Amino acid sequence: MEEVEIDWKMVVSIWWSMFWRLNCVLFFFGFLLSLLLTVVFARFGYDASNVGSANSIALILITIPAGIWAIRKALEKTHGGCRVVLVKQVPEEQPAQP
Repeated sequence: MEEVEIDWKMVVSIWWSMFWRLNCVLFFFGFLLSLLLTVVFARFGYDASNVGSANSIALILITIPAGIWAIRKALEKTHGGCRVVLVKQVPEEQPAQP
């Protein structure tokens, strides 16, 4: 396994991979969740300002797992002929002390 220097092209590739996935997921699930909350709040006669607050909180709550998922998917992909690998560091052995 060869270690490669990180360049801006690779960084932008990883960022773009995360960015578009996260935005697609948030757009789709955010729209569905917002629609569901709006219908439920309208059914029970809540004020429109309450719907906006509930939608904001719900979007924040789905952003966290969606962001984690987007990072995982971006790290699984190949970027510029390379892929990101996490390697466990083995601590160097320390000489015995007398």
